[in-house]
Amino acid sequence: GHNGEDLRDSIHFTKEVFLLATDNNCSIINISSRSVYGQNPNTPWTENSKLIPDSLYALAKYSSELLAETIAKYKVVFTNIRLAGLLAPTFEDRIVNKFIHYSISNKEIKIVGGKQQFAFLDVRDAAAGIIALLNIPFKNWKQIYNLGYLKSYTIKEIAETVKQVAKDYHIDVEIKKEPSDAILYAELDSTKLYQDTKWQPQYNMEQI
Repeated sequence: GHNGEDLRDSIHFTKEVFLLATDNNCSIINISSRSVYGQNPNTPWTENSKLIPDSLYALAKYSSELLAETIAKYKVVFTNIRLAGLLAPTFEDRIVNKFIHYSISNKEIKIVGGKQQFAFLDVRDAAAGIIALLNIPFKNWKQIYNLGYLKSYTIKEIAETVKQVAKDYHIDVEIKKEPSDAILYAELDSTKLYQDTKWQPQYNMEQI
């Protein structure tokens, strides 16, 4: 959960894990989040983009990055991974999953606006990206990496991809669009991780 008590406990737990790492000469991959960029309009976000954490969850993730930085003076090797939003069949609250559910249920997909951006990544690619980092010398890790897909998707692109794939299952999906000036920024530049690991994500929205 993302409520205050859960996040408080999570930060305490992170601190204890990091302290154990310093005592046992372990390297650390700290899983942070794209949410630390908040709604910075200057996309795509690189690791040097301005951070605007605008939720308790984002602040907790940023706190974990700062905790990792503090143990650097003990010569502990670490990296912070700013992860895109993950997609998997069980993540039912994701807009992609909801659109698929509507399709299977023969309901129309309603989108308001259409240009809002989403930085998503298949959970299999998230695991593969972390493994790719583990397969290079730890001393070569940079302190911060974005880990996302090659591009972001707009809500319109997601809806149209679901509609297209549904045809393969003989499902005809209607997309209802309502005009809106709604803006949502979410686009990660993960070039640094791709270059250092010689790896790239494999699953685009259609495959997911």
